[in-house]
Amino acid sequence: MALSAFVGTLGAGKTLGLTWRAMIAHNQGKTLYSNYKLGFPHYTIDHPDQLEDIRNGFAALDELWLWMDSRASGDQKNMFRAKVLAKSRKRKIEIGYTAQNLMQIDKRIRNVTDTVYAPYLPHNPEKCLDCQFHPTRHYRHPLSGETMSFCGKPIPVVIEAYEMIGGNFGAVKFIGRTVVNAERIIPLYDTTEEVFEDDVDSDAEGDY
Repeated sequence: MALSAFVGTLGAGKTLGLTWRAMIAHNQGKTLYSNYKLGFPHYTIDHPDQLEDIRNGFAALDELWLWMDSRASGDQKNMFRAKVLAKSRKRKIEIGYTAQNLMQIDKRIRNVTDTVYAPYLPHNPEKCLDCQFHPTRHYRHPLSGETMSFCGKPIPVVIEAYEMIGGNFGAVKFIGRTVVNAERIIPLYDTTEEVFEDDVDSDAEGDY
């Protein structure tokens, strides 16, 4: 079991990447948990206290920084949530989460994150027939800092994977990349849905 982070700026495709990973888990017959709506069966997590109850499956947690802000790492709630997430291996639960950058996440979670996925939308004038209608924008790679350009239209998304060695940015090792058809993934979630912080009673129940 593992913790995986999907990092990137707004519109880079991190929620799309997380949904892609959740779809893979669904196709593998795993039980799914999510704090945002998915287009396939899953249990809803609408309060961080519910993390204590998840077992055996895959959990997709969008905008985890809202629940685990590094600026409040000494907060008792954060300590509880970090402890719960760190137990994921014993509970046989794989957790994927998104953040604009890893420094938003409490260091206790960064220390046990195994894989970082960096999605981005590539711009290739030779293959993208719509480029003439969608101005090229620029994007800074979430790990390398390299400036990249991409088309504004949802097209195949590149998801690079990096292994975290030593925890908390001890080292990162590139392990591969995957090209995902964005047009197949986007209908599986609501791109306008917002995840809120601690605004639901802790005894809220998930639905299937």
